[in-house]
Amino acid sequence: MRWWRLSLILAVVAAFGASGVVTAVASNGAATPFSATYPTGSTTWTCSGAHVKNTGKDYPAGAVSKDSETCLVTGNVTGDGYAAGTYSGAPAGFLAGSPFGANTEWNSDFNGNLATSWTITEIDNGDGTFTVEILAFYAS
Repeated sequence: MRWWRLSLILAVVAAFGASGVVTAVASNGAATPFSATYPTGSTTWTCSGAHVKNTGKDYPAGAVSKDSETCLVTGNVTGDGYAAGTYSGAPAGFLAGSPFGANTEWNSDFNGNLATSWTITEIDNGDGTFTVEILAFYAS
């Protein structure tokens, strides 16, 4: 009987995918999925991610929520200066491709709040597009 229950649990996990299970774990807080598409310079960002409210141990001091998202950047990535690498700010920092350069701040694609800290990784897909992975923390 126990093996049957374990098999059923594993089947449910496989059906929902690992990411659905992670957001259900209490230590990760309650996740709200979101998506956003917007122009920046001569590129377009198409993003999806999750906004999580929590005060867990993986949060920096003062942060009570975070966004974790992935974006596909299309358009004139070369002309806008995108470059593969990892960039960060607290709250401002340098971000390749940003018209604000070293004074780039990140606002949530979920609710528009200003991030207290962020890390953004730009990945050159080799086909004229970039994948951008974002982890940002917020005080509210």
